[in-house]
Amino acid sequence: MPMQVDTIPASGDNYMYLVRSAGAAAIVDPTIAGPVLAALRQTNTTLKLVLVTHHHFDHTAGCHELKRVAGCAVVGPDDSRVPDL
Repeated sequence: MPMQVDTIPASGDNYMYLVRSAGAAAIVDPTIAGPVLAALRQTNTTLKLVLVTHHHFDHTAGCHELKRVAGCAVVGPDDSRVPDL
């Protein structure tokens, strides 16, 4: 099954990237959970992973809610400033 990458606008000039294949998905740098959850519903995919590239709030603010709602793993740098690793 091919992999697809969807760009989801976030705040300001930031974007989130939904990577999906075979009904499973990962989100990169979730600024906010709402648009991610909407995209998951729209594409009928299940969030399995949150990938965080660095600790800035505009890249991590959606981690907690996504982990709570989807029960997914959150991975990223070994940095205590990244929530829910």
